Amino acid sequence: MAFAPQDPRIPDPSDPVINEGRVDYVPTPISVTRARRHATRLIADWGHPALADDTALIVSELATNA
Repeated sequence: MAFAPQDPRIPDPSDPVINEGRVDYVPTPISVTRARRHATRLIADWGHPALADDTALIVSELATNA
């Protein structure tokens, strides 16, 4: 008996908590700074302030290349 896939909009109580945030930016140089600051703020708010520097670096690279 096959099971239908669960609706992704309904959280599965057995899954770990996943946090997400989304902001759309216009393609200007200041957007890289804004994206970096937003991401580091989110990661700290989610309880992982030790990852803020790594997050800033990754977001800067992604936003700059986008």
